[in-house]
Amino acid sequence: MTNSVQGALYPAIRPRDVRGFEFPLPPLPEQRRIVEKVEALLARVNAARARLARAPALLKAFRQAVLSAACSGRLTGSWRGAEIEDGEIPESWNRIPLEDLLSERGLFDGPFGSSLKSDDYTNSGVRVIRLENIGHLKFVGEKECFVSQEKYSTLTKHTVGEGDIIFGSFVEDDVRVCMLPRFTTKAIAKADCFCIRPKANFVSKRYLTLQLAGRESYDSLVSEIHGATRPRVNTKQLRSLEINVAPLLEQREIVRRVEALFALADAIEAKVAAAQKRADALTQAILAKAFRGELVPTEAALARTEGRPYETAAQLLDRVVTREENAGAAKSSLPSKGRRSRHLGQSGGDR
Repeated sequence: MTNSVQGALYPAIRPRDVRGFEFPLPPLPEQRRIVEKVEALLARVNAARARLARAPALLKAFRQAVLSAACSGRLTGSWRGAEIEDGEIPESWNRIPLEDLLSERGLFDGPFGSSLKSDDYTNSGVRVIRLENIGHLKFVGEKECFVSQEKYSTLTKHTVGEGDIIFGSFVEDDVRVCMLPRFTTKAIAKADCFCIRPKANFVSKRYLTLQLAGRESYDSLVSEIHGATRPRVNTKQLRSLEINVAPLLEQREIVRRVEALFALADAIEAKVAAAQKRADALTQAILAKAFRGELVPTEAALARTEGRPYETAAQLLDRVVTREENAGAAKSSLPSKGRRSRHLGQSGGDR
């Protein structure tokens, strides 16, 4: 049917297109079996779709649970040899303000206002890290923006690179924080994208990123923001944020376990996405098999197996057409309403 709407600016199917559409027509009993089978299969497909639709929420809850256990010390209780009660941290841990974990100039913001305007952006040059690039423990690299080398020369103090922790100042459903990957060019952070550089001999960057992304950090930061329509953190609030700091050896074990569990969640997520694609394609595959006569035994095959006659679709159509023609002929042979009225009136007068 698509052939009849090719070349149209707004393709639309017209009534005559529908009337002229040809499709395979099986005998009536086979039609009923096809409909029954299709409905049964599509019910199963829809049930599978509904189960798959629940997976993203379950995986999100799983990641949040892993992160919560990691940030509190519960994830490594057996490794450490000492479990903890809810709401507590291990004895070997400390709660330390972020300020005390930072290296020299270990927290800075990107350029504000006229220092960097949208007119300064170019198609290539020095990469600009913006808020839309910062996800929850994920760098969103698809959205690219650049400034020229000349413009960069005025903004070098905002330079960032591989391994830097970038924290988004707007805190909504989650904390937006991630570590930067390697870039093929130099890069700078834009306004509201805080760069965090901790002391290497005291806290692991990956461990600190997990702690900043945790729910405890989120709750602490949001409690500091009052009356804002869109909660926004400043560097002063971030510096005073208290972080649960484990010994370095345990930090590395926590990072290893979280990354392994998150990789498992990522693999499941990929399988769910593939299953959703297959489920989406399955409906058309079922209909295609149905209309090729491959979904249920044909009426001819059943009749041969059972040793009985059957009515073909052609015979069914001939019978329907003949019945309609006979009905039309009988209707045309009746007197019209006007003639019948006059005839009845004359008869009444004779009486």
